[in-house]
Amino acid sequence: MQIYSVLGILLLLGILIFFLFKRTKKKNSSQLNNEVSKEGINIPLKEKSFVEIEEHQFRIEGSLEGAKKTSRNRQMLLMDMNSYSEVSFELEKRGNSNTILVLNEEGYDIGFLKKEDQEKIINYLNNVDYKLESGVEKFSRTSEGESLTIYVTVFHYQ
Repeated sequence: MQIYSVLGILLLLGILIFFLFKRTKKKNSSQLNNEVSKEGINIPLKEKSFVEIEEHQFRIEGSLEGAKKTSRNRQMLLMDMNSYSEVSFELEKRGNSNTILVLNEEGYDIGFLKKEDQEKIINYLNNVDYKLESGVEKFSRTSEGESLTIYVTVFHYQ
């Protein structure tokens, strides 16, 4: 009887050691995977750097004409903007010429660039070697309506 209880205790002890060893082994392999993934993250990648090459200011006049993709007019859209708002550009063909629409953060056109302003940035649009950052610089309200002054900074990737 005493032999059976000693054998039972040894068997339980063996099972306990087996599961502890197995658990430790799993823990070590997961630590190894974390170390490998951390090493993978730390591999230096060659990132593109960019250099500012131009900065422009353009005035966007709001009009009572309806904006694309919404029933609201441009004057109403301009009133919703502030000095932290970002703008983007969309190139649109109109007859034989191109027009650069200025879009608010929701993608509604708030106006377009004048011909002389378009010529300053049209070559940078849709060109992967350049990046444009643009946003509202100041908001103006005159007797003629709302208008914005936007900034456009052109960066060249190196």
